[in-house]
Amino acid sequence: MAHLKKIVLEKEIKPENVNWLIGSFLSKNHPFYTKKIEVGFANRTRVREKEVLHYHKKTMEIYLCLKGKMTLVVEEKKFYLNPQEMLVVKPGLRHKIISLQGKTQYLTIKIPSVQDDKFLDR
Repeated sequence: MAHLKKIVLEKEIKPENVNWLIGSFLSKNHPFYTKKIEVGFANRTRVREKEVLHYHKKTMEIYLCLKGKMTLVVEEKKFYLNPQEMLVVKPGLRHKIISLQGKTQYLTIKIPSVQDDKFLDR
């Protein structure tokens, strides 16, 4: 198994946060640095108070529910996700997570990884 390598994350995984694991925000010499995709993991029991309706000009955002249930709003329409369900939000669509039920775990995937691509109004 010499071709396997253990990778140490640059930041500690913290509950109630989205912990970004892959993307362009990492140092350029980190093995998970890339501008092609961002992957974040969240393990939450409630929606963060600072969660705001927003959109991305260049980034497609995918929410993949792993455990629990989550509700998102996209352009004023509610979407309910159960485990193993995902929602793809295309660039330009205003969205946010509005509720989580139980201990919810989910992945947020952004394609491509673009820094400063979160906007609060059009």
